[in-house]
Formats: sequence, C-alpha cells, structure tokens
Amino acid sequence: NSDENVFLTGFAGTGKTFLIQEFLKSKNQKKHYPVLGSTGVSALTVKGRTFHSFFGLGIMQGNPEDVIKKAASNRNVRYRIKHAQCLIIDEISMLSSHALDIADQVTQRVLEDYQPWGGLRVIVVGDFAQLPPISQNYQRPWAFLSESWSRSGFVPLVLQEQTRSEHAYYNEIINKVRVGQIDEEVETFFMERTSIPYDFSGTRLFSKRMQAWQYNMERLMRIPAEMIEIKTSYQGEPHYIQALQKNAPIPEVLHLKKGAKVMVRVNDPLLRYVNGSIGRVAGIVDDKVAVDIRGRIYEFEKISFAWMDGSGNIGATATNFPLQLAWATTIHKAQGLTLDELCIDMKQLWEPGHAYVALSRVRDPNGLYIQNWTKESIKIDPIVEKFYAMNCPSNFIDSLSMIQEDYDM
Repeated sequence: NSDENVFLTGFAGTGKTFLIQEFLKSKNQKKHYPVLGSTGVSALTVKGRTFHSFFGLGIMQGNPEDVIKKAASNRNVRYRIKHAQCLIIDEISMLSSHALDIADQVTQRVLEDYQPWGGLRVIVVGDFAQLPPISQNYQRPWAFLSESWSRSGFVPLVLQEQTRSEHAYYNEIINKVRVGQIDEEVETFFMERTSIPYDFSGTRLFSKRMQAWQYNMERLMRIPAEMIEIKTSYQGEPHYIQALQKNAPIPEVLHLKKGAKVMVRVNDPLLRYVNGSIGRVAGIVDDKVAVDIRGRIYEFEKISFAWMDGSGNIGATATNFPLQLAWATTIHKAQGLTLDELCIDMKQLWEPGHAYVALSRVRDPNGLYIQNWTKESIKIDPIVEKFYAMNCPSNFIDSLSMIQEDYDM
C-alpha cells in the first residue's frame, strides 16, 4: 500500500496471485487498478484488458515513435491511463523490453509527466525463470533489461514461503529445477517417474509443435469414427491475422471425432470448467460440440479470439470452437495451465525455463511422468540467474547496471 513501484516475484506456489487478489480486495474502486494480462490475445466473451489493448499498442509494427504517437493520441487509451491509480502488469516475464519501454513512453505523454510511467504507480508480477518473451527483432527480450525497468526503480518483493503445503516436497524439487540445481534428490525424483503406466490417460508435453501435432493425430486416427475438420475463420488485417495464428490458443484447423480427448481453452464464467480442463467429445453438430468433463456434458459454440489494433479496435479475429486436441500439447501452449496428469518428453528441450514451466503444470506430482531426461534438459538463462542472485533492495539498481553491461547493451 505504499506509492513505490513493486516487482512481485517468487517460486511456484508462493502465493503471488493470492497476494494481488488480497491487495485488490482492499480497494473500493477496482476499475482504477487494472490488471493487465501480458498476451496480446483475448477472448471476446471475456471482460478485461490485455497489456497491448490497454496501451493501444496493436502489434507495435513500424517505427517506435509512430507507435507511441498513435497510442498517446487515442481517446480511449488516454481515458484509461488518466483514470488509473495503479497499473498491475501480470506475467511480466512474457513481455519484451521493447513493449515495456513503449508503454512507459505512452503513459508519460498522456499524463504530460516525464517521470517513469508519468508518475503512475506500477506493480509488475511474474517469474523470469519461466519461458522468455517471443521477440525476433530485439536482442534484449527480458523486461528487466529495458530502459523503463532501470528508471522505474521497482522494489523487489520476493515471496519465499510455500503456500501449497500439501506438496511441499514437490515444490522444493521444482524450485531446484528453476535455478538449474540438479542434485541427487532431483535425479531420484525424475528416475522414479520414468515408468509410464500402460493406461496413462493424461496429456503429453513436447517442446515442438510438430511433435504434439503428430502425436495428437496418431491418437485421433485410432478412434473408429468419422473425423470432422473445422477450419478457424480469420478476419481482419493480414499482419494481425498472422499474430493471431501464432498466439491464439486454438489451432488453425481443429480435427475432431466423437471420443476425442480435448482441452477447453476458455474459462467458464460459472466456474464449471477452466482454461485447461480436459474432456472427451460426446457429440458434434454443425454449431455445437458437446464435451464430457468429469461426467457432465457441456456444449460449446464457436467464439472469437481477438487481437486489438493500436486504436483499441479489433484488428483481427480468429473464430472456432474453444477446444484443442489434448493427448499432447507444447510447453509454450501449456504455460499458465494446471493439469491433473502429465507426461513430459524432455528429449529436445532447448530453451531456458522449458523444464521448469513443464514441471510446474501438474496439480499433483503423483500424476507426473517424465521421459528422455538428461541433465542437459535443465537450463536457466544465465542473465536471469544473475538477475535473481543480485536482486535485493540494497543493491538492486547497481546490480541491474552490471547485468546490462554484461549483456552488451
């Protein structure tokens, strides 16, 4: 409840989300405390703002100065920023340094105040040990390597106590993997989970999209039923459509059969199912797919996922049933999900954070199985490792400067 900018972080299970929820409960007008998701894609049926839509960034195509000018002159963007008392940016690890710098500049211009974020308070939440942001055009993807971060003076609040006490041992293993520590305890934990039961019915995680697609199609072809092919309908400008094709949670072509294992990719407002719930297709008609989830039938209609343009309008939509085949998926697609039963193929993990994200997807370690693991499967970005090692209130700014120098900024 201070006026300082805060970086809220911590290991898996330390209660970051809970703390933010409690913080918001203490506020009478939550509309002045927007919580911004880091992905550019959102379901049109779900209220809320993504980071990109709040700041009117679109896909940030073109000259950064042009993007900033356009966003800062947008009436809706100006209204949102001027009525905010504090910005809460969730999943900060998925935002690039470029996106953070531009949003900071937009806020300064709207508020006509050239302090960081125009003097507005900002709370960023997340864990940089997870997968890095997707950024092909900028060499410094991590948000903490941005100019905005170094000027914002984020006070690190590191949660260290586990809140999920029922699986304290598992949390300890995950957190060792998080920092790249492979000791005898971790090796034993992995080896005890390499024998996959014959009747395994969970989801397999692969590092590559083609691996997941091939496994899903192989399992789908075993079902002796007619296959339905449902193409996702895209509308909008080509560059926004391209962004949706890469980032939307639904496939470009959805292949289904009665009996197919599927994953729901939206949250139910009535909380009957969530993003990541697993079920079986019970029936398919032209405009609805019936799915059996834990013995109850739910009917799904097509919905649209949107990418907003720089004016806050819909730049493109992707419309299909909010489902995907669930015998397998990629680790990238699984980030943010919680699954009951999981088998992780660690054969081709190439990215720092891959193993940590995969291991932290399962609700109960008794439902976890591991294939093809080696010590080389466990990686942590050395820049992230150094960032956390040096991240304490007494030397935070100095340590960040050292990291930036190491990164040839």
